[in-house]
Amino acid sequence: IVIAFTSWFVDAFHCEKHSCSPIFDNTISSTIIQICLFREIETLSRFEKFKSAWRARWEAESLSADRHRAVLEASLPPLAEICRQFGARRVRVFGSLALGSAGVASDIDLAIDGVPPEKFFDLYGTLLGAAPAMLDLVDMVDCPPSLRECIERDGVDL
Repeated sequence: IVIAFTSWFVDAFHCEKHSCSPIFDNTISSTIIQICLFREIETLSRFEKFKSAWRARWEAESLSADRHRAVLEASLPPLAEICRQFGARRVRVFGSLALGSAGVASDIDLAIDGVPPEKFFDLYGTLLGAAPAMLDLVDMVDCPPSLRECIERDGVDL
C-alpha cells in the first residue's frame, strides 16, 4: 500500500520545480500516505460531484427523450390523415419511432403507398410543415427492396 501511495504521490506531485523520489522511512512514508489519503478524499469528492452532475444530465435527457417521443407519437395520427388526404391507401411509421427507441434527436420516418407521383412532393412539403420534428417520407413503390422489407418487417400501420 505504501508503495502504491508513494508511486501515486510521485506521479501526482512531480513538477519541474520539485524532484520527488520515494523514500521509505517511516516518517516520510506516513506523511506521504496522509497527503495521498487527503488527495484521494478530495479526488473522490470531485468525482462524486461529477457523477452526480452526470446522473442529473442523463436523467434530464431521458425525460427529454420521453417527452420528445410522446410528442412524435401524438403527431402520427394527424400526419397519417394528411397522407390520406393526398391519396395514401397505406401509411406506416418505421425506424426508431416504430421500434420504441426514439431519442431526443429522432425524426419521423413514414412510408406511404398509393399517393400519385405528381402529389408526392406536395405531400412531403405539407408533412414537413405539420411535423414537430424532421420527417423522412418514403414511397413504398419507389424504395429499394431492402428498405421495403425493413419497413414491412418493422413498420407499424397508422
